[in-house]
Amino acid sequence: MRALIIDDDPRMTSLLRETLRGEKFDCVLAHNAETALEIAREQTFDLIVLDLGLPGMSGIILLRKLRAAGNTALIFIVSAYGRAEDRVLGLDMGADDYLVKNFSLAEFMARTRALMRRKLEKKHNLLACGSLVMNLENKEVRLRQKLIPLSKREFQIVFVFLSHKNKVLSRADLCEYVWGDALEMRSNVMDVHIRGIRKKFGQDGELLQTVRGHGYMLSEPHI
Repeated sequence: MRALIIDDDPRMTSLLRETLRGEKFDCVLAHNAETALEIAREQTFDLIVLDLGLPGMSGIILLRKLRAAGNTALIFIVSAYGRAEDRVLGLDMGADDYLVKNFSLAEFMARTRALMRRKLEKKHNLLACGSLVMNLENKEVRLRQKLIPLSKREFQIVFVFLSHKNKVLSRADLCEYVWGDALEMRSNVMDVHIRGIRKKFGQDGELLQTVRGHGYMLSEPHI
């Protein structure tokens, strides 16, 4: 995944870059609207993090130009402008979310993950890893074309794994994606769910691998 961070505050861009890198984003930085517009014309991004108080061209004008040019990236405004009318204007101009500085980086990432999940659901009706296929339209999961009966929570967990296949996810990562925080990692709730999913996968339970000391990974078995 790729993110363009647009902010004239070096400290803020550094914090956002490190936070997004922790979520496997490749980040590009821009410190003014003109540079950002040029970059966005030449490169494709999944996420654009946009400050409104930019030197020269304002962030609102940049937002309008990006959407007018057909840019479909998720645009997340992070701004010191906290009035209701500022937030309404930003969202009406095409932003997908809005946070007022000083915000919690944990909340920023939770909102970013929610945006990415919604984008994924809209873009793809199917997610797959080998013979494991999830249909997001009818909420069905099939393995070797056989319907796998999953609970609502198990479905959410499999969705997270399919959205991050071939990547190691810690128990805390999984809990944050599924429950919205890492509190559940203090118990064995996630481990119990994963054991249940593996059991339902039967002979293909090895799709969900345990990476000792790190977490779990959904990956096709090597033949």
